[in-house]
Amino acid sequence: MTTISIAYEESEAAVARVEALLDEVVMRNPNWNGAVFQIVRDDFTCIVDNESYDAVALLRQINDALCDE
Repeated sequence: MTTISIAYEESEAAVARVEALLDEVVMRNPNWNGAVFQIVRDDFTCIVDNESYDAVALLRQINDALCDE
């Protein structure tokens, strides 16, 4: 399970965009095929305990989704 922390200040609409993104990533990205994501609210946005290249790339996509890009 991969835990995604999203900052408290992000709106529920932004979190919904991230959830939709993660659903798409699991279906279409072979690096995350079959991954199970858990979203938690926290002080800042990050992917907990995963510093791989794939995690960094995914975090960039999450930040874009939070900013509605």
